[in-house]
Amino acid sequence: MRRGGARWAAIFLGIICLVPLVAAVTLGWRALPKAQIGTIDPLGTVVGLLALAVALAALWPAIRALRPQEDPAAELARKVRETEGKALAQLLGRGEAIALEFTFRPARTGGVAAPPTPDDLDKVVAHHRDFRPRQLVIEGEAGAGKTVLALRLMLGLLDGRRPEDPVPVRLSATSWAVPAWTVEEWLRRHLTDVYGLSSATARALIGSHMVLPVVDGLDEMDGGLGSGYSSQAGRALRALNEYQRDTQNRAGLVLTCRTKQYRDLRRALKRAAGREEDIAKIQISPIDVARAREFLHNRVDDPEQWTKVLDTIERAPLGPLAKVLSTPWGLTLAAFVYDRRDDGSDDGRYLNDPAALTDPGLETEDAVKEHLLDLFIPVATALRPPPGNASAARVRAWLTTLAAYCADNAATGRTVGFRKLSGTDIVPHELWPLAGSRLPRFLCSAIITVTWLLGAPLALTKLPIVPSPIPIFFNVVVSLPVVWASVVPWGFPWSKPLRMDLHRLRSRTGLRRLALGGVIGMVCWLGGWLAVGVVASFTIGFLPWLTSGFTVGQGVSAVVALGLGIVTALTVPGTMGVRDPREVLRASLAFGLVAGLGSGLGIGTALGGPGAVLLIGFLYGHVGAPLGLRYLAMLLCTRRWTGRWLPWRLGRFLHWCQEVGLVRVVGSAYQFRHRELQDYLARAPRPA
Repeated sequence: MRRGGARWAAIFLGIICLVPLVAAVTLGWRALPKAQIGTIDPLGTVVGLLALAVALAALWPAIRALRPQEDPAAELARKVRETEGKALAQLLGRGEAIALEFTFRPARTGGVAAPPTPDDLDKVVAHHRDFRPRQLVIEGEAGAGKTVLALRLMLGLLDGRRPEDPVPVRLSATSWAVPAWTVEEWLRRHLTDVYGLSSATARALIGSHMVLPVVDGLDEMDGGLGSGYSSQAGRALRALNEYQRDTQNRAGLVLTCRTKQYRDLRRALKRAAGREEDIAKIQISPIDVARAREFLHNRVDDPEQWTKVLDTIERAPLGPLAKVLSTPWGLTLAAFVYDRRDDGSDDGRYLNDPAALTDPGLETEDAVKEHLLDLFIPVATALRPPPGNASAARVRAWLTTLAAYCADNAATGRTVGFRKLSGTDIVPHELWPLAGSRLPRFLCSAIITVTWLLGAPLALTKLPIVPSPIPIFFNVVVSLPVVWASVVPWGFPWSKPLRMDLHRLRSRTGLRRLALGGVIGMVCWLGGWLAVGVVASFTIGFLPWLTSGFTVGQGVSAVVALGLGIVTALTVPGTMGVRDPREVLRASLAFGLVAGLGSGLGIGTALGGPGAVLLIGFLYGHVGAPLGLRYLAMLLCTRRWTGRWLPWRLGRFLHWCQEVGLVRVVGSAYQFRHRELQDYLARAPRPA
């Protein structure tokens, strides 16, 4: 069917569905308040509502089937291109980028290794696309541009991608819980959590080798503490090699790692296994004086200011300043902090003079790096004011808290709830162990309990005046979810974020889940009302209660129960993607609001009126938003006087840090722009 015909067919089916739906809602709204047992059958009404919901759910896949469906691999490639293109633009910053030079050594061909030659990226892309086995390692020193080169390689592979080519997907090595997760499980979690794919689609792409893992930062898995056979990086490399061998060399692989750490890993694995894997290598070359001069001439506003700096590194090519500026990270950082003008001055003078880099007191590489990093945050703050016009000292204090937390996790291998805490990833809804492993959970349970103890009596007084067993019954039943929510933080400390997965409606399994969710919702509704009847039978009798009439509250509670069952069937764990990790918290709060108001609407309308609707909805909203509530508990525990100071609006602050280049987004987490910035803030004295 042509695209235009399919669109008109979808519109026609939508009209067919919409007309009876509007008619049914209108008639029900007018008839249900006056309906009595005998004029309307409650069970028949419930069955009719259930059939209508299932019919509507079945119509959506039919409409979707008329639209041209996109190949899952092509859809993933589009998302990766969009995401990683933005990540590359952020890393490069404004102006001209540094031209990276590297030496490419292809893998062995016929048992003979090709000689290493300087090459361009197009040849590497062509080699990696056509050669088997496709394992490539990008080596370089700290700040050499390994991530930038990996991103350019990915975009090159995507630009000329053929339908049979795998999609490159970048994963942070520190996000891998090795050996608890296999490579396949790690890839599946990443595709579902970050790119929003269903588990079935992710498994199908991985099983057909349509995903090319680009593992970034293998050397950061152990925090620079070791790179032996039994280290985290060693286990990860062994698992990746086994993954390729198990798939008969059909699965490709790209790694980035510092040169020394990777060579130590290869030697350790070779001694243990007695053989060496066949791989291709890219060795990034340091930046010489000529390229540094060309970059500064194209990047900065006044190249004459840099004459003294360039003359110094030309006279002492092995000196500390030359070594720091021989990496893209060091050179870009220097250009950033010394090429910013004071917008408040009349003459537009520069904030800092690059001649300070030639000070004799900067006699070591560490001294030069600390000098640049010390200016990084003040210049970024002057470039774009932080949220709330926070000072540079406050920004540094907040970032120092996060850096110290990550550094402590990396150094100690700390675990909470059988999960190893990351030494690089900053995920807002998973930051609560920063305030301690017990205090945020205790505060979360206390908030739920206190709120319920204060609000429950007021909510129960909104119930109609009935014999005493019914209030007692509801006091017990309605309190059960609150008791459960108070216990959950201790038994299940890592609540997963939730999202609606409408892709389930495209498959028969999804439709069965949808129908089952509606049936479960209605069964819960019938069970609840039968339980009320059992309690009422001790006073007014079961039969009089059953024939007392079909009220508006009963109808509303039935619809709410049906809707909650369907929503639950479509709800899956997973983050909201890579664009903004703050969306996870928003989704948690929204889900809690929907669950709370839905429960309040069902229970309150049926039993007590508007007052009970709002009160029960508010109380149950706490139960439905564990991530948001624990996030609030973490913020309460990280005030200035605690020594672990974070801003109230942490998500907005991290988003600002990303915009000015202090942090970056990798997957569904924030990371510091460079590991050296994190380490510097963690070991530097905390600002007053």
